[in-house]
This record gives sequence, C-alpha cells and structure tokens, in this order.
Amino acid sequence: MFIIYGRRTARIRKYKYESQSCANCGSFGISIKVYRDYYHLFFLPLIPVGINTAKIRCNNCGRQIRSGAIETEYEEKAKAPIYLYAGVVLFLSFISFAIFNNFKNQKETAKFVEHPIEGDVYRIRKNENNITFYYFFRINEISGDTMQAYHSNLMYNQFTDKLSDSDYFDKS
Repeated sequence: MFIIYGRRTARIRKYKYESQSCANCGSFGISIKVYRDYYHLFFLPLIPVGINTAKIRCNNCGRQIRSGAIETEYEEKAKAPIYLYAGVVLFLSFISFAIFNNFKNQKETAKFVEHPIEGDVYRIRKNENNITFYYFFRINEISGDTMQAYHSNLMYNQFTDKLSDSDYFDKS
C-alpha cells in the first residue's frame, strides 16, 4: 500500500493593491498573493505549518516587486482557511463519533441488563490469577424475581462475541 504524504504550499489569499507603482514599467496596480505550507496525507491537508509568505507582482509587466512593509502587512492580515485544517477536523469528528457511539452502546447494554428476556445471551468476563476468561450465559426462564440460566461449556481466553460451533449451554 502506498502512503502519500508530504509538505505542500497553498495560496491562501489574493489581494489587489492599487496604491503602489511598479519600478519597472511605472504602472499602478500590483497583485499580492499570500502562501502557506501545510502537511498532507493522501493530498488531504492535515495542518498548516510555518509562516505566511507574500509575493508581490506587477499586474502589467509581471515583474516581482520587493517591498518589506507591504509583504509584512499582508502576511499578518491573511489567515489560513479552514480547509487547511481538514485533517484535524476529520480526526476530531472521528473521536467525537467514537465517544458518542460508546455512550450509546453503554446505554443500550444497561437497558438490556435491566430488563432481561427469556433467550437473552450475555457475555461474562471472569478474571482468575490475572488471566481473563470469557463465556456465555443464556437466560432460560424468568418467573418473578427468579431466573434460571445456563452457561456455555467453553471458556474463551480472548475477547469473543460469537459462540463456537462446538459450544453449547450446560444445564449444570
């Protein structure tokens, strides 16, 4: 699998400035473009890095103009657009979704445990001598506050959510 990552430059703003003349052709009107580097993964911008960089060009002759005061002013004025934070936004969205989904599952599990129904199967975790075992527990009959249940005959030494083909519920 190829992982495409790296650092790229993006233009974040474009301004027109009519108050300065070009030293080469004398015409008024220059373009100021502000750039910023960002890291990307699969061409998806993750986060902007470094500082803003302004480039000034004459609109008439295309010559690059050096003016520290104008460059500094527009570098400070330009802010990185939100799309350059897409990776961070996606990551935070994924984390938020996972947290929300976990709370939802916990509520469903609590409701399931509070109101058992005949035929429900529960996964039980048992710790013995710092070793964790899992087995299943099936409710066979409920009468008032009493319930009759069977446990599975196999104990699993790793997390599982499916019964094995050779597993069955033992009445003992």
